[in-house]
Amino acid sequence: MNRCTKCILPENTPKIEFDARGICNFCTSHTPITYLGQTELEKELKRHLPARGKYDVLVPLSGGKDSTYVLLQLHAMLGKRVLAYNYDNGLVHPQAQDNVRGLTERLGVDLIVRRNEQQRERMIANLKAYLRKPDPAMVTMLCTSCRYGIMGNAYKIAREHKIPLVVIGWSPVEDTPFKEELLKGSGRSVMTGLMRRLVKNPAYASPVNLAAAAKDYFHNYSHVKSGHPLLRMLYPNVSLLQYYEYIPYNPDQIQREVTARAGWRTPDGEDSWQFDCKIKLLQNYLYSSALEYTATDSYLSAMIRENFIDRDEALRRLTYLQSKDLPKTEQLHAFLRECALDDLVKYFPARTRDKNEAPVPMPEKQPGKEMAVKTK
Repeated sequence: MNRCTKCILPENTPKIEFDARGICNFCTSHTPITYLGQTELEKELKRHLPARGKYDVLVPLSGGKDSTYVLLQLHAMLGKRVLAYNYDNGLVHPQAQDNVRGLTERLGVDLIVRRNEQQRERMIANLKAYLRKPDPAMVTMLCTSCRYGIMGNAYKIAREHKIPLVVIGWSPVEDTPFKEELLKGSGRSVMTGLMRRLVKNPAYASPVNLAAAAKDYFHNYSHVKSGHPLLRMLYPNVSLLQYYEYIPYNPDQIQREVTARAGWRTPDGEDSWQFDCKIKLLQNYLYSSALEYTATDSYLSAMIRENFIDRDEALRRLTYLQSKDLPKTEQLHAFLRECALDDLVKYFPARTRDKNEAPVPMPEKQPGKEMAVKTK
């Protein structure tokens, strides 16, 4: 498979084009990210402070390196007037849970955990729908209600505690535009593409699932940042600040700092991005089987464009991750069994770098036989 000669995006990336040098349009049109800086960050914090309640800011904390760094930095600035909040969707990696507990105890900051078992049930239902009619554009449905779960709960907690500001640790480097383009397909919008696919595979279209997807739509980062009218009406006294709009985002440097300063840990030092949710294993399997690339290809390519790593280093990391396919499949099988999905393990054969089999579709349901959604 051919890849861009500057980044590592493959030739089957949606909307990709190559020039005579083999460089993709995403690289040639790229403008380096500019940051507002520490001074502007302090001004923005002061604009919202002091708060009316016990806390000045709320920080959603996943246990990953990026949110860990945000909490460390804001604690250094504001002390115990920072409230940490963790969203537990029932699918969180144990190491991420250890990181959350360890950091908040070390800093002495208060922590609120909100748990949602329904997301596991939706993931199971959507996985079964996917396996009936595999379509890489619908892999994103495995995370239905995640954005709402994270941001919706963050806003609710901020409102309950009279906190004027939610500070998140997300960066454009983490953006994965190929997912939206896959959903759009030949349609004009993500919603149009999604509706077309729901018609083709009605197994996704339960009322509960559609309601959760709609909530996700209104609570994605772009809507929250821009102040969508619905969110302004629901949370009139709560604002959002994206920390990495102000402070430069360098993933490797952040990982070194949180490891040294906070005792932060990751199950695999070469694959620390978004490890905190077990669904990533499932997503990566499905994307790599259908497309021969995953969100990691997009992430490493963005790091190249921002001059954090060079192309050789990106390819080295990608090769290493591909070499881990077999043990990661074993982890995926364990995850499916944890979700009481032993009968689905057969649809995810063990893979190596020389064998990349797509999951076969599940047999169609027989009339009168419903597929039960089990929870452990």
